[in-house]
This record gives sequence, C-alpha cells and structure tokens, in this order.
Amino acid sequence: MLNDPAYDDLLHEKMQESWDHLDIGQEPLLSANDELFQLINEKKSAHLKVSRQSGISYKWYWVAATFMLISSLTLTLFLSGEANLTPQENWTSISAGIGERKYIVLPDSSEVWLNSGSTVRFSLEFKPRAVQLTGEAFFDVRRDTLNRFSIRTGEIVTQVLGTSFNIRSFEEEAEVKVTVNTGKVGIGKENLPFASLLPDQQISYQKIAGDFSFNEVDAASLSSWKEGNLVFENITFAEAAVTLQNHFGVGVYFQNENLKDCRFTAKFDMEEDIEHVLEVLSKLNGISVRSENGDIYFSGTKCL
Repeated sequence: MLNDPAYDDLLHEKMQESWDHLDIGQEPLLSANDELFQLINEKKSAHLKVSRQSGISYKWYWVAATFMLISSLTLTLFLSGEANLTPQENWTSISAGIGERKYIVLPDSSEVWLNSGSTVRFSLEFKPRAVQLTGEAFFDVRRDTLNRFSIRTGEIVTQVLGTSFNIRSFEEEAEVKVTVNTGKVGIGKENLPFASLLPDQQISYQKIAGDFSFNEVDAASLSSWKEGNLVFENITFAEAAVTLQNHFGVGVYFQNENLKDCRFTAKFDMEEDIEHVLEVLSKLNGISVRSENGDIYFSGTKCL
C-alpha cells in the first residue's frame, strides 16, 4: 500500500501528523537504533538522508516518525476497511460475458452466480474473505462466525458471516442494490454504521445523492435470473436497458430521456427472444420501440 500511488495523500497526511506530534524529549523505544538509522539512510535517496549533528539528533525524527506513521496508517486502514484487501497483484478476475452466466466456487467453498456483463475479483489466498464486484451476482456464503465475508462495490461494503443474497452494482446505473434471500446482511459505507437487512428486504444506495432507501421485495423472484430468467423487478427503464444490453448484446437508446425513469416489473423465461421481450416492454409502458442496425430505440412522451 505504501508503494501504491493511490495512497499518496493518506501517506503524506500521516507523515505530517507524525512529525507535528513528535515528542523529541522521549527516549527511543528501539534498541537497534544505529542499525535502523543506517538502513534508513541506505534506502532513501540523497535528498532524504539525515545528517548527524550536534544538539538535537534528527535521526530520532525519522525513527519515531516512521514508527508512528506505520502505527497510525495501519489503524486508519483497518478502521476504513482497506485492511481487508490484499495486494492487487495476487488477485484474480472472473467475468461473465454478454448473454452468459457463470457459476463459481470460491476458495472457502462459498458459491457465486455471475450475471451477464459482470466481474468478480478476489485474492488467490482468500485471506481475509473479501471480493470486489462489478455488475450483478448472487452469493451463497459458507458460514464462518470467526471470519466475516465482505463484498466491495464502489463505496459500498456488504458484510456477512454466512447467508445468501443478491447484489446489483453496474457502473452505468445510478444505484447499488443489495437484496437478502436468507440470513442477515450488513451493508454500509466506510467509517459509517452498517445497516442490517433480513430476508426479502432490499437496500438501495443512490451513488450521486449518497442516500439509502429500503424496500420489501420478493427476493426469490428477483434472484431467479441465475436460473436463466430475464428479470425486471420494480426497476427503472434505465436499469432495464443495462439488462437488455448485457443479455442480448444490443445497444439501447432513449429518444426521450424522461422514459429512463419509467418503473415496472416483468419476468421472461430464458427461451424468450428479444422481439417478444421488446414488444411486451413497450406495451407495458405505453411507448414505442424500433430496431435499427442492431440497436434498440425507445420513444414516447411519457410512461403509462
């Protein structure tokens, strides 16, 4: 993490805090101080080397600042949840392509179903039990009361000990949705209290506003996409467009942006072709649809 440019601001902040709060009157706690001082000088570039002078020994600024930096940085990362992530070079990615669904067994025997256009990432060691998700996935997590299981989707972290639930978090969509099938799930943002969800409860996080909302849903129906069904469960047309794109591999466009806010529920068997799906969706919402060069265009003044 110290070598990762993404942590530069945090590193500089903690270095400055360590320097500002240093008590130079304290005796150093490290016994091998000379060897450590020499090692620091050998590792640093010339402009960071510390010279020995009479009076205040500046080597203790570096020794103590380094000790305080590592302590405070470790605590900050632990509290923020970043300690759950292992070095990225040890991670592997598994993706489900357009019109594809994948079943995965994680190293701890937890099961994952990936929906079309989705990617899950996790460390090969899988210690701690942590994954990153882009898209939609259904998790059936093996219970382990001593080691929590966490899923990161952008700003949102979902944590469980052992349960089943669905997460939808596509980059193109304005919301992250977590729906519980069985057990209890904790969800929240870093450094904020987590909310608990029970079966058939769903929490939605609005990315721009930063707000959460709760709904009662039919979790089993919503997650039936993993059996091959095409599911639109109380979603906006903008969300439906992402599902259509990932399922059929087509571009979906709206000639009236207001149509994106239309909200509806529909469910189709896996054998349904795109023509039938589009016909039903257009009639359900009272709008027009046309196909041009492999892309889909919805038009109309408003939804029913």
